Amino acid sequence: MAESGQWRRRRNAKSGRVSCVAKAANWLYNVQAVIVSDAGEPFQGHDLLRASPPGHGRKHRNNRRTMSTHILFVGRQPDIYAPLWRQLLLSNTQVTFAASQTRALRELDSATADVIVLDAASLRLSPEPLARTLRQRAPAARMVLIADSEVSIGYSYDYLLSSPAAWNRVLKVIEEALASERRQVLVQGPFVLDLVERTLIGPAGEARLTGKLFGLLALLMRNAGHTISRHQIMQEIWHTSYLDDTRTLDVHMSWLRGLVEPEPKKPVYLRTKRGVGYIFTPGGEADSLPAPLSGEVLSSAT
Repeated sequence: MAESGQWRRRRNAKSGRVSCVAKAANWLYNVQAVIVSDAGEPFQGHDLLRASPPGHGRKHRNNRRTMSTHILFVGRQPDIYAPLWRQLLLSNTQVTFAASQTRALRELDSATADVIVLDAASLRLSPEPLARTLRQRAPAARMVLIADSEVSIGYSYDYLLSSPAAWNRVLKVIEEALASERRQVLVQGPFVLDLVERTLIGPAGEARLTGKLFGLLALLMRNAGHTISRHQIMQEIWHTSYLDDTRTLDVHMSWLRGLVEPEPKKPVYLRTKRGVGYIFTPGGEADSLPAPLSGEVLSSAT
């Protein structure tokens, strides 16, 4: 006799599973899969699924340090890549699934991801803003974006695959991403400055910087909350102490504000201290901060 849906949900709740993970059993074969959610919050489909390699029992399911690599998949159709997850799990790789942006951000807050696979096509969201948001939360991770062919070239992601993508193609890209070094970035507030690619991601969008603009922004970000004098800027960026004509600096600051500020004519991140110099405030404050923020360079060592 077929059991009712209400009874099935009740039985699944008691056993720590929900009916929507039935497909997961087929993907992972003999690999244990566990649905997790915030305390007191009902399960929402395969909102967040963590899968561990064979041999990791119940006592290990929340112990991420036993895993050498962490892959985060963000999308609503993970089952179409079933062979991919099996290959990764058998290679001692932890795979986490998040079916929404909110879940993905919470996951990144709790653990560092080495590679993020963003299936934007299945989420039916604009890929560029979503990729930018994830990049701001995980600046050093490599990102693989799976999206429709009309997606424009961006700096938030490292690899772009057209949807639908074959699982073995995704696996090859993930392996390439893991073999490469993690991004070396400077992070201040909502800003992520790639120190190798010279790209910036921030509230106003993303852009590739020229040599001078990159050096100018890096100097200000490394000294966030502190006023940098025009004299110091001219010395470090233009390698000169000549201050009789600093129109070049003024022009570059105007260009930089056009890339950093949502409203360049009303700057809140790159402020001018009249008669002194400039100050970078990552929190968007008009006044200088008491001390600089982290300003850490994240590399393969982190």
